[in-house]
Amino acid sequence: MNIVDSVKKLVGEAAASLPGAEVIAPLAVWDSTGTAMGVQIKAPQNRGGQPCEVVASFVLSLDELKNPDKIRTKATLAVDAIKADIQVQIKPLKPMGAKHASD
Repeated sequence: MNIVDSVKKLVGEAAASLPGAEVIAPLAVWDSTGTAMGVQIKAPQNRGGQPCEVVASFVLSLDELKNPDKIRTKATLAVDAIKADIQVQIKPLKPMGAKHASD
């Protein structure tokens, strides 16, 4: 089994408690070395009668990709965040290579 299949299997096991969950991997992420893998868990939900889709995304470093327990830990945290209705966003403050006014 290759690393992508292993990640999908381990994350899928954690996401099994979310009805209709889908695991999407690999996703490209910028890590300056090209060794990290992005992962998403998507699940349909009904919020007050409104059909919605919840998405949790996370990055697995090269070290984490080599360790099934670390993959399980991040996947479980992502599922728990979905269940607790926790949302996190990461947005760059400036484009790569751009300088801040204070630089």
